[in-house]
Amino acid sequence: MDKHDAAQTLRFYATLLELTEETPFRARAYAGAARSLETLDEPWEELARSGRIAKIRGIGKGLAAALKQFAETQAFPELDELRSQVPDGVLDLLRLPGLGTKKARALWQKLHIASLGQLEFACRVNRLIDLPGFGLKTQQKFLEGIAFLRATEGRHLRHHALAAASALEKSLSKLSGVEKVVFAGSLRRGNEIIGDLDVIVQASADKHAELREQISKILQIEKSGKDEILRGRTTEGFEVELSLHDAASLPVTLLFATGSKAHLNELTQLAKKRGLALTNKNLKGRISTEGDIYRLLGMAPIPPELREGRGEIKRASDAPFPEAITSEDLRGILHVHTTASDGRSTLKEMALAAQKSGFQYLGIADHSQSAAYAGGLTPERVREQWKEINELTSELAPFRILKGTEVDILADGSLDYDDELLAGFDFVVASIHSGFRMTEEAATERLCRALENPHVDILGHPTGRLLLARDGYPVNMDAVIKCAAAHGKAIEMNSSPYRLDLDWRHLQTAQEAGVPVPLCPDAHDVNGLADIHIGVQVARKGPLLPDACLSTWSVDKFSEWTTSHNK
Repeated sequence: MDKHDAAQTLRFYATLLELTEETPFRARAYAGAARSLETLDEPWEELARSGRIAKIRGIGKGLAAALKQFAETQAFPELDELRSQVPDGVLDLLRLPGLGTKKARALWQKLHIASLGQLEFACRVNRLIDLPGFGLKTQQKFLEGIAFLRATEGRHLRHHALAAASALEKSLSKLSGVEKVVFAGSLRRGNEIIGDLDVIVQASADKHAELREQISKILQIEKSGKDEILRGRTTEGFEVELSLHDAASLPVTLLFATGSKAHLNELTQLAKKRGLALTNKNLKGRISTEGDIYRLLGMAPIPPELREGRGEIKRASDAPFPEAITSEDLRGILHVHTTASDGRSTLKEMALAAQKSGFQYLGIADHSQSAAYAGGLTPERVREQWKEINELTSELAPFRILKGTEVDILADGSLDYDDELLAGFDFVVASIHSGFRMTEEAATERLCRALENPHVDILGHPTGRLLLARDGYPVNMDAVIKCAAAHGKAIEMNSSPYRLDLDWRHLQTAQEAGVPVPLCPDAHDVNGLADIHIGVQVARKGPLLPDACLSTWSVDKFSEWTTSHNK
């Protein structure tokens, strides 16, 4: 267990304390301890066992003793005891935007609401109106939040799906007779949101019956029946649809298991017009890959990521698709955070991790001063960080560290730092982090005004969305792209799996307008740097071409580009 895992456990304990105790003192103590743990350079277990952790601000003797026991045993009996007192449904309430532990406690303790279903009913019959701190507007907001959760139920963020798929692949690959495990559906198409996992297991026909029995146990299927498809669930809760096929039938199976309904409908209609049935029986001996199927229909092979029914079949009939970006094309990482603001890894840790991963440069972009909730940097702290970056860059040469910022776009479209300070950065990312309740016209105007500032290089997460958590503010993205093009600016595809914003559906428009699109992981610790590869997977749906992505440029080319419009 590292310091981040320990901090997460302490935060969860603090949440349970807030839900069960009248006074918030102990909850605040544990929440503060969690923050302190994440800033430690020395392993927290050593500090806890030695007792030196008690010297850290905010951690008293009692808390230090509890942390010592936790470090030595990896057990937390007090947490387990509290967890048994709090119904699962009460914790589900915390998933609603605007419903924190204080309100969840009031609903649970005063109205005996212990699930989202009970809360929905209570809102429908106006039972929250007389509860202090609530009211009609709160009820409506909760109902909207519940509707959002219901709409996204059974859908998963891409990185969670990838982790579940990896674990399942390891389990399946160990079975005797399995030749290959392939994931299809929305996961193979590179979608940002994944429903169930579509899995194809390649094995010779004589192994299918035995494998069905073994796979049924892995997927927790009591009776698999005679259906060709095995339907079950992973230990992580992902619904799975799995089929067994031999090598000869794999291309056709993959084709139909990968494409969206719109893509497959258009493809089969085209095949019908040409007198071709897309079946294993009819195509036997005529194909060996999925690409061969498209060639039989007189078109270039369509990459899996593009099979969405968005005009790709017509485009494939005219010319081959250009090569989309791959992880091998990447040269630098822009837009990451450190412990100077709300990051969990130090500047040096981030730089060393990027260098070790084979990148040539790293662009730091900690928050600006108005983001006090995220430890935003004052101008004085900015200049201190610049000195630290200069020293570390000299130490790690030829690896480069770029001095950047993620400056807040204020309500009127102005920026959180003055022009004199902005001029000192190597690059500037401008983002909206507050005041989301805007009309489309106001949001578009706010973003465009920021892009007009000569010191801004990149527009950050342009809609502010959090996938499966909140919709972004309404934006006329075509107008924003046009504005970025007019001023020679870039729009990032924020590659955090929680954002993936710019939406991939706008990538073609951006490229046609000449607007570069960096893939920025928005990493807050060293592990988050790898999110850039999730950005690559989703950006291939554009398809985003390598030259159109700032992250593939050399540091000199990038620096020349920022200088060209900072006049």
